[in-house]
Amino acid sequence: MYYRENNLQEATSLVQEGLEELPDNAPLLYRACAYHLAAGRLNEACRYLETALILDYEQHTLLYDFFPDLQVQKTIAKIISQFK
Repeated sequence: MYYRENNLQEATSLVQEGLEELPDNAPLLYRACAYHLAAGRLNEACRYLETALILDYEQHTLLYDFFPDLQVQKTIAKIISQFK
């Protein structure tokens, strides 16, 4: 809901709270990655992405569900390909 309202700070904070309770939850990590990307924080996004890929590579397609445009984002694609 916060993301849809373009409130990235609240969306990120909410996901962070969830990760404090469930730190190994890959879908939350992928969502955190997506929100950080949307906010222009590439380093943080990559850190969350790498952790999520280690935990559950198969769910990396969730990123494309959140942000279809990421399929052409070279940095993200490169990181994902390293974990195949």
